[in-house]
Amino acid sequence: RASPEIVSRRVRAISFTADRIFQEILGDLVLTLTWDVEYAIKAHVGQKERIFEQLSGGEQMAASIAVRLALLLHMSDRNIRWLFLDEPTTNLDDKRRDQLADRITRLEDLNQIFVITHDDAFDRETHHLIQLSKNNGVSVAKTIR
Repeated sequence: RASPEIVSRRVRAISFTADRIFQEILGDLVLTLTWDVEYAIKAHVGQKERIFEQLSGGEQMAASIAVRLALLLHMSDRNIRWLFLDEPTTNLDDKRRDQLADRITRLEDLNQIFVITHDDAFDRETHHLIQLSKNNGVSVAKTIR
């Protein structure tokens, strides 16, 4: 088992990275994010603290993605860096969904990014786009590019 000090240092590093990603997604340098040794996500504006459940839907989505990305960047093998996202822009306004798409597609440490979405925010940065639809009850996959 890792000592509490090692765990604490690792969690602080992940929290720092998550905060940078969170602020970049939201475009708000005043609202900060922390992830603590109890694995709780909290947002802060000055001295005011809000727990995860008190955040808006968009803030919750941005916070969740930020912590997951930070965990991926700090904890995964550099040879296997795949990110799977399912409807990552849910509850985000237009500005924040574009910021999220920009941030995620600029991550250089990832080998592959798979996004499952009804949203077109990721279209401009996509190398391969596969559209799924139902035709008479049968799922059809169509390669767009």
